[in-house]
Amino acid sequence: MKKILKLLSVFLVTLLAFTACNNKENAEVEGADNMKITIAVTATPHEEIIDHLQSQFEEKGLEVETVVFEDYAIFNTALAEGEVDANYFQHKPYFEDFIKQHDLDLVSLGPVHLEPLGFYSTKVNSLDDLEAGAEILVPNDDTNNGRALMLLQDQGIIELKDPEALGQTEKDIIDNPLDLKITAVDAASIAKTYEDVDGAIINSNFAILEGLNPTVDAIVLENEVENPYANIVAVRNGEQDFEKFQLLMEVLQSDETAKFLEEKYQGSVISSFE
Repeated sequence: MKKILKLLSVFLVTLLAFTACNNKENAEVEGADNMKITIAVTATPHEEIIDHLQSQFEEKGLEVETVVFEDYAIFNTALAEGEVDANYFQHKPYFEDFIKQHDLDLVSLGPVHLEPLGFYSTKVNSLDDLEAGAEILVPNDDTNNGRALMLLQDQGIIELKDPEALGQTEKDIIDNPLDLKITAVDAASIAKTYEDVDGAIINSNFAILEGLNPTVDAIVLENEVENPYANIVAVRNGEQDFEKFQLLMEVLQSDETAKFLEEKYQGSVISSFE
């Protein structure tokens, strides 16, 4: 009797293992074959771009549904945990830094657009008008912090230890002639509070949300030529060759997308694909 029970137990374990493996394989096949994509985005401009392109997605046989997140910290973890199929909100330096820090197995499908950083102020009309000790807000996340400092350096306001290295911080400033107070805060909050200080560097998507027009209201904008901060689409590693994702990128990197960006955003959001 014990022998029979033991054999039955082994059989059940084997059956469960086979079923689990088969279910996983079926799920992977279903994921590869179905043409539905749930993509995590920010409201502006990413959701607007996806919404505008819905007819093009439908022509490709895709069903693309957006999920709007506000907190940058949850986009990639939600993707890695299978809550969404893709995300579209971040530039490549931020993506690479985040997945390295959190050990996530994600990949980029390629760039779509650039949102240039801009310097905004209600206190001065030019960076030349900044007085000694002026306070400037910059984003506090690792990649956009260094990016903002590079913009200040390009304008001759500060000098960094390495003129070209990404990811530098306030500790890497070697010359600050005006003794500026550079304060790093959450990127999403800067556009709401920049009027309280002498100036701020704001991401274009957050500027637009607060009713600012980067090409009109920014005193200076980041250089778009050979800019490494283009926004990308990310998916889980192993799924990048799924047909639905290839078709998604065909639409996102199309002439229709470039035309929409130019007409809708007039320089504040710029296509970054050839």
